[in-house]
Amino acid sequence: MSKTDKKALGKLGEDQAVEYLIAFGYAILERNWRFGQKEIDILAQLANVLVVVEVKSSLLDNWNDGRDRITPLQEESLRIAALEYLEQNTWEMEIRFDLILVQPSNPKNIRHIKSVF
Repeated sequence: MSKTDKKALGKLGEDQAVEYLIAFGYAILERNWRFGQKEIDILAQLANVLVVVEVKSSLLDNWNDGRDRITPLQEESLRIAALEYLEQNTWEMEIRFDLILVQPSNPKNIRHIKSVF
Protein backbone atom coordinates (compact mmCIF):
# COMPACT_ATOMS: atom_id res chain seq x y z
CA MET A 1 0.00 0.00 0.00
CA SER A 2 1.41 3.39 -0.98
CA LYS A 3 1.85 6.27 1.47
CA THR A 4 -0.99 8.13 -0.31
CA ASP A 5 -3.28 5.12 0.09
CA LYS A 6 -2.40 4.84 3.79
CA LYS A 7 -3.21 8.54 4.34
CA ALA A 8 -6.54 8.16 2.54
CA LEU A 9 -7.37 5.06 4.62
CA GLY A 10 -6.44 6.91 7.81
CA LYS A 11 -8.56 9.95 6.91
CA LEU A 12 -11.54 7.75 6.09
CA GLY A 13 -11.12 5.92 9.40
CA GLU A 14 -10.92 9.20 11.32
CA ASP A 15 -14.06 10.48 9.55
CA GLN A 16 -15.92 7.32 10.59
CA ALA A 17 -14.60 7.61 14.16
CA VAL A 18 -15.88 11.21 14.34
CA GLU A 19 -19.33 10.14 13.12
CA TYR A 20 -19.34 7.35 15.70
CA LEU A 21 -18.37 9.68 18.55
CA ILE A 22 -20.96 12.29 17.59
CA ALA A 23 -23.65 9.58 17.52
CA PHE A 24 -22.76 8.75 21.14
CA GLY A 25 -22.96 12.36 22.34
CA TYR A 26 -19.32 13.44 22.14
CA ALA A 27 -18.53 17.01 21.10
CA ILE A 28 -15.61 17.12 18.68
CA LEU A 29 -13.20 19.87 19.75
CA GLU A 30 -10.28 19.30 17.39
CA ARG A 31 -9.07 16.98 14.66
CA ASN A 32 -5.41 16.33 13.89
CA TRP A 33 -4.28 18.73 16.61
CA ARG A 34 -0.51 19.20 16.54
CA PHE A 35 2.10 20.15 19.08
CA GLY A 36 5.46 20.12 17.35
CA GLN A 37 5.86 16.66 15.84
CA LYS A 38 3.16 15.20 18.08
CA GLU A 39 -0.40 14.79 16.82
CA ILE A 40 -3.70 13.89 18.40
CA ASP A 41 -6.20 12.42 15.94
CA ILE A 42 -9.33 13.59 17.74
CA LEU A 43 -9.97 15.66 20.84
CA ALA A 44 -13.52 15.28 22.07
CA GLN A 45 -15.52 16.18 25.13
CA LEU A 46 -18.09 14.06 26.90
CA ALA A 47 -19.60 15.81 29.92
CA ASN A 48 -16.62 17.09 31.91
CA VAL A 49 -14.10 14.68 30.37
CA LEU A 50 -11.57 15.58 27.70
CA VAL A 51 -11.19 12.47 25.55
CA VAL A 52 -7.97 12.06 23.57
CA VAL A 53 -8.71 9.62 20.75
CA GLU A 54 -6.17 7.70 18.73
CA VAL A 55 -7.69 6.16 15.61
CA LYS A 56 -6.24 3.08 13.95
CA SER A 57 -7.60 2.05 10.56
CA SER A 58 -7.12 -1.34 8.96
CA LEU A 59 -8.36 -3.05 5.82
CA LEU A 60 -8.76 -6.24 7.82
CA ASP A 61 -10.36 -7.05 11.15
CA ASN A 62 -7.03 -8.18 12.62
CA TRP A 63 -6.98 -6.19 15.83
CA ASN A 64 -6.81 -8.90 18.49
CA ASP A 65 -7.03 -6.97 21.76
CA GLY A 66 -6.18 -3.74 19.97
CA ARG A 67 -4.20 -2.26 22.83
CA ASP A 68 -0.94 -3.35 21.22
CA ARG A 69 -1.64 -0.91 18.36
CA ILE A 70 -0.32 1.96 20.53
CA THR A 71 3.40 1.78 21.21
CA PRO A 72 4.93 3.08 24.45
CA LEU A 73 6.53 5.93 22.46
CA GLN A 74 3.17 6.85 20.94
CA GLU A 75 1.54 6.71 24.38
CA GLU A 76 4.15 9.12 25.74
CA SER A 77 3.68 11.41 22.74
CA LEU A 78 -0.10 11.48 23.22
CA ARG A 79 0.28 12.28 26.92
CA ILE A 80 2.67 15.17 26.23
CA ALA A 81 0.46 16.61 23.50
CA ALA A 82 -2.68 16.29 25.65
CA LEU A 83 -1.06 18.09 28.58
CA GLU A 84 0.00 20.87 26.23
CA TYR A 85 -3.54 21.11 24.86
CA LEU A 86 -4.93 21.42 28.39
CA GLU A 87 -2.37 24.08 29.24
CA GLN A 88 -3.01 26.10 26.08
CA ASN A 89 -6.74 26.04 26.71
CA THR A 90 -6.46 26.56 30.49
CA TRP A 91 -8.85 23.71 31.10
CA GLU A 92 -8.99 21.78 34.29
CA MET A 93 -10.93 18.68 33.52
CA GLU A 94 -10.62 14.95 33.72
CA ILE A 95 -8.74 13.43 30.80
CA ARG A 96 -9.14 10.01 29.22
CA PHE A 97 -7.21 8.30 26.43
CA ASP A 98 -9.29 6.15 24.09
CA LEU A 99 -8.50 4.03 21.07
CA ILE A 100 -10.90 3.58 18.19
CA LEU A 101 -10.23 0.76 15.74
CA VAL A 102 -11.92 1.18 12.38
CA GLN A 103 -12.28 -1.00 9.34
CA PRO A 104 -13.31 1.66 6.76
CA SER A 105 -14.54 -0.94 4.27
CA ASN A 106 -17.03 -2.06 6.93
CA PRO A 107 -18.15 1.13 8.76
CA LYS A 108 -20.15 -0.87 11.31
CA ASN A 109 -16.97 -2.63 12.41
CA ILE A 110 -15.75 -0.08 14.94
CA ARG A 111 -14.20 -0.96 18.30
CA HIS A 112 -14.00 1.75 20.94
CA ILE A 113 -11.60 0.98 23.76
CA LYS A 114 -12.04 3.51 26.56
CA SER A 115 -9.17 4.33 28.92
CA VAL A 116 -6.70 2.43 26.77
CA PHE A 117 -3.86 3.59 29.05
